[in-house]
Amino acid sequence: MSFESMAWAVKQDTGSSMSKLVLLMLSNYADDEHRCYPSIDHLANLCHCSARTVQRNIKELKDAGYIKVIKHPRKNMWNHNIYILGSDKSALVTNSTISSDTVSHNTNITKNKNIFKKRTKNKNFLLG
Repeated sequence: MSFESMAWAVKQDTGSSMSKLVLLMLSNYADDEHRCYPSIDHLANLCHCSARTVQRNIKELKDAGYIKVIKHPRKNMWNHNIYILGSDKSALVTNSTISSDTVSHNTNITKNKNIFKKRTKNKNFLLG
């Protein structure tokens, strides 16, 4: 499971709750390259809906540009689809695009050696 994919899927506005749930289930199975290949029946069981509902929502997600669907036929094996998250309109942020300048740092961490030092109250704080 890719936490980056899950965080991306949570932030997307897909338009309906079922398509958001399908996107979250796809992102739950995504690898580090944001690819997954769960079956329609498996997604339907996870989402507690019919296989046709999952197919319709995958088509909506594909048409909206949230996922890309690649048909992957193999000889003597089950045919399956590969789903790539963040294909056109909403690309995923990769680790290479995050630099030290864009990462917000925790301001509660101090470099003092005495970490048990008692903190003083802020005199500028107004009680309301």
